[in-house]
Amino acid sequence: MAIKPGDTVILSSSPIPGNEEAVNRVINRLYALGAYVLYPPTYKVHASGHASQEELKLILNLTTPRFFLPWHGEVRHQTNFKWLAESMSHPPEKTLIGENGALYRLTRETFEKVGEVPHGVLYVDGLGVGDITEEILADRRHMAEEGLVVITALADEEPVVEVISRGFVKAGEKLLGEVRRMALEALKNGVREKKPLERIRDDIYYPVKKFLKKATGRDPMILPVVIEG
Repeated sequence: MAIKPGDTVILSSSPIPGNEEAVNRVINRLYALGAYVLYPPTYKVHASGHASQEELKLILNLTTPRFFLPWHGEVRHQTNFKWLAESMSHPPEKTLIGENGALYRLTRETFEKVGEVPHGVLYVDGLGVGDITEEILADRRHMAEEGLVVITALADEEPVVEVISRGFVKAGEKLLGEVRRMALEALKNGVREKKPLERIRDDIYYPVKKFLKKATGRDPMILPVVIEG
């Protein structure tokens, strides 16, 4: 089935937050095909998939739960459902608002929280499941937004420094040359004073970071790699 000029398309659901751009693209493509598109909030065509208060009351009257755990939706929805249940002529004896990871025990006489189980966001990246941490995601965002500058330094009798930038500004030779000069100076001082490689790396990192921030207004990820010759 294909959309033809003059067809009418009704989108009765509201976009999930974060999907607005994708939904707008679909609407624009439908218009481009010549269709009339009715969508909320421009048109009052929204049809909720959730029960109304009267329907919820009917369920509560039919089931008359002794213990009650409203679960669907966000905390605000669960809390309003709790208040609704407590306003009934036969309210539950006990109502709990669930928490992610919480472990509850339900018996004939009791309903209570008894502990927690491991929980949280599990990030799936390609074939890897759960091996991408928040720190790694933060590094990716940093590189995507600010770029990367790699400084390779050879700590030898004749120190050598190479500088490579990716996703940074269109760095001219003057800018990278100054980074190279600063790194080489820190490297020579470190070799002469027989500093640990970690100390030399810090002596390169912080001055270069400060210089690039001042010179470009950007804060790229700086990766100094110091190799012993």
